[in-house]
Amino acid sequence: MGRSNQKCSSVRPVIPPYTRERIGNVISPSPICQQGKRRFNRIFLIRHHRQSCFWRCHTVNSAYPSRIGTPDRALVHEGRTTGPHVSSRVVRGRPMSWPPDSQNAYALWLEPPESPGGGSRAYVTAHPVYRDIGVHSRFAVRLDLPGVYLDKSAAAADAFAIARRYFHGRYSPLPVESAKTLKGYRITAHARFRIDSHQWEPILSIRSGRQDNKGAVQTFDGGDSPFVHRTFPTAMTAANYGLAYGERIVLGLVNGLRV
Repeated sequence: MGRSNQKCSSVRPVIPPYTRERIGNVISPSPICQQGKRRFNRIFLIRHHRQSCFWRCHTVNSAYPSRIGTPDRALVHEGRTTGPHVSSRVVRGRPMSWPPDSQNAYALWLEPPESPGGGSRAYVTAHPVYRDIGVHSRFAVRLDLPGVYLDKSAAAADAFAIARRYFHGRYSPLPVESAKTLKGYRITAHARFRIDSHQWEPILSIRSGRQDNKGAVQTFDGGDSPFVHRTFPTAMTAANYGLAYGERIVLGLVNGLRV
């Protein structure tokens, strides 16, 4: 058989110099031929030789969230993106839920507005819940928010943030206290927030400084406290009332001193 004079025509597929593949949240070129590889390496070295390996390492690790604390921290550092190719949609958001605290129940509250249609002060309550014995405390920790808000949805982000700070021990409200020394006794009064009435109840303690029973302390804070049914709208008012009541006890005008 003779060979045909007609040349065999072969159709070569058109292969692009490089394709794209997704690595985490960054789309980067992937060379598939020698020419595309040389071109990619040249462009990459020119455009990225000044960037630190911090961005490249965290960009690769962003595809594996189990290797880092949170996916957001892999792409955002102190609220700023660490590379020009990091997606602007990935930001470190504020927490939008209460902390996983098994010992406290959290709630957000708004005070009545000072003027009709105006903003209101807001606060968060951390109410201790003793699940093992089924007893709920009548007191709660009040965490005041810094701003003025029109509704609860506007205050939700600040509420979740301050609750998580309190849960992790990075925030504690300043105590309100009044103290005085009288006739050898140290009278100390402060206030605690009542979850049932959302007012402040005085807490009183009297410490003896006399030689016969020096260091003995009597505290008025239980269910038989004289302040159970006496609450006040502000913490300072409650503390001052408790201090005045303690002075009357030490002076003998009111019965109940046992130290």
